[in-house]
Amino acid sequence: MLCLTVVQLPLSTLTDEPCLGQTMAMKTERFSSDPGWDGHNNRSQTPPAVQITQDFGYSSTGSHAGGAAGEIGGLITPAGEPAYYAKVIPVGTLDDTLTASGTLNLQKYDHALLGFFNADTINEWRTPNTLSIRLLGRNDTFFFAYGDYATSLWRAGGNAFTQVGGGEYEFASGPGDVHNWSLTYNPGGNYGGGSVTATIGGETVVTNLEPGHKSDGATFNRFGLLNVMKSVDTPGLLWLDNLTINGVSENFDTNPNWDGLNNQNTYVSTNKRPRFDFGFSPTNHAGGQNGGEMGGSTFRGDSRIQFNGDRMAYYGDELDETLTLDQPLAASGKVSFQRGVSDSTTLIGFFHSTDSIRDSDSQVSATPENFVGAAIEGPSSQGFYFYPSYGVNQEGVRPSGGYGSPAPPSIYPNGESHDWSVAYDPTANNGLGEVTVALDGQTVSLHLDPGHRQIGAQFDRFGIITTHIDGNGQTVYFDDLTYTVGIVPGSCDFNFDDQCNSNDINLMYSRNGYDLVHGVATTAATEKFDLVDDNIIDNLDITEWLSQTATENGYSSTYLRGDTYGLGSTFPAKRIVNLFDYNVLAGFFDPIGSRGPHLWSGANFDGDHDVDLTDYNALVAHFNPIGYAAAVPEPTGWCLFVAGLLLLHGADIHRPYCSDDRSPRVLPSRRTAAGNFPEFRRPRLTGAWWKMPDDPLRP
Repeated sequence: MLCLTVVQLPLSTLTDEPCLGQTMAMKTERFSSDPGWDGHNNRSQTPPAVQITQDFGYSSTGSHAGGAAGEIGGLITPAGEPAYYAKVIPVGTLDDTLTASGTLNLQKYDHALLGFFNADTINEWRTPNTLSIRLLGRNDTFFFAYGDYATSLWRAGGNAFTQVGGGEYEFASGPGDVHNWSLTYNPGGNYGGGSVTATIGGETVVTNLEPGHKSDGATFNRFGLLNVMKSVDTPGLLWLDNLTINGVSENFDTNPNWDGLNNQNTYVSTNKRPRFDFGFSPTNHAGGQNGGEMGGSTFRGDSRIQFNGDRMAYYGDELDETLTLDQPLAASGKVSFQRGVSDSTTLIGFFHSTDSIRDSDSQVSATPENFVGAAIEGPSSQGFYFYPSYGVNQEGVRPSGGYGSPAPPSIYPNGESHDWSVAYDPTANNGLGEVTVALDGQTVSLHLDPGHRQIGAQFDRFGIITTHIDGNGQTVYFDDLTYTVGIVPGSCDFNFDDQCNSNDINLMYSRNGYDLVHGVATTAATEKFDLVDDNIIDNLDITEWLSQTATENGYSSTYLRGDTYGLGSTFPAKRIVNLFDYNVLAGFFDPIGSRGPHLWSGANFDGDHDVDLTDYNALVAHFNPIGYAAAVPEPTGWCLFVAGLLLLHGADIHRPYCSDDRSPRVLPSRRTAAGNFPEFRRPRLTGAWWKMPDDPLRP
């Protein structure tokens, strides 16, 4: 279970969420004003805006589709905005038999639906509440066709007309190419699951509704022509005549006065793939506490080198520090899905401002490298899922877990407001890591594959980012976002191993150049070591770390300088500074740092490069062989005093033998000719503890 629990917080506040020995910083953004987040290509001006013309309806003189003068049709342009010309019909459902037939003529590049639909739910393709023949002009000589449907819950299906030997059937297009067609929905077909049968000329295609789709329901209140609503594309010409709709013939000798929307209109649209238009918005679609949110029009991106990064985009808040797959990550908020075209994706989560938008021609994985978050995406047969997703710091590596388990929650592009969250737990899945997403309380989890956490990922932004493989667009808004931004200064577990011990203080030393006596200015990469929050990492931070670590390990008083191997102890273990520690210091004594750098376990208590009398004085000041709280026995203290003089002067005599119940006898060798201080046998590291040699005495 992820121990970082996300809650809604006041604007731009930080909350302490302890986990894995660290405290994660959380921030909330309610977008009451423009937060000035970082953006890349998110307000693109390319492709340029396009003038769209829709010019179809009733024609009293046309006869393109055969028969006498009078027909319906004209110039139809695929676009992001709906346009239709259709007959109002009694409401039909998936429990009703629905039929239509007639003649058609298609010319040039068209993409339109011919069939039953609901005028109240036309917003995108695939269009909910539709039963249709989809006509797709490929050039001036032929078109493809499909028998399609979509339920009220955006779950869709369809099959192409195919030719003998394979491949899609090429229907002739152009002036004079008139085709008979029919469309029938049989609620009893497919063993009661419902089926759509479409014919053009002598060709037939049957599309059975997938299991469960009929129970989604659908309602139809129009029959006619409807443009395909993806984004602006090449227009074409389509005419219909000799219609029969649910057994009623339509005579176009006179104007039928069918219902129309935008079918006679010219306007300019920026909904052109892949023109990104998302970021801060003063709107309130997602239902946040204040006016303002973030989101807009997204398209799938394209990382191929030929586009030089112009077809990838993001909008995100800069995190306080770069995070990795070794830290827990969490985010939550509100989401409103306004519009969703088939083959589209929106990603929200943690990513990297450069490494997640690298150019690549591999096109193996749509998910960016260095990403952890949630995705809104198909497949078309299931509408749209809200599911967990991740990408590691290696091109082409993708998770094998699909949409996660159990089945992810569905999200519908109907504009409703939802509560959502995403959480990454590095300790879950037996330490391999796991991403969990929730939508309105329904959760789904995706396990990281073995080895993926080791490959790693890094994150310096939170927000929306595009995919690496191109596709269609969505319109989505997010608000009241709470998300991880870093690690709260004060956490003693610097290496995120769920322990506070000498490994962490050694990391403090090494990451700051073993210069904590003079002090090192804090950077974004080293801020976690600045425990006293004064923008300098020095001995004050060592003192604070000793105190925090003792508290973390259950003690009421701080660890002491001089305790070379006791920093990993936990209450109620006794903490001691005794002759073992002295012998360690003696073995590593290096006042000019020629053998450095030295670690804490080598008696470096002040974070510099050497082991000198400052470290010795710290040990003497805290010397207590029976426990920190007890009085120091005088004989041993005197022995240490004399030993210190010998360390200082490097006397050419045997050092006095000082012993207690924790340390074996250690005698110095004679001073070497090259050195001015005695040379001692160093303690040997075996396992997790410092051990002295079994026989440390030398003749």
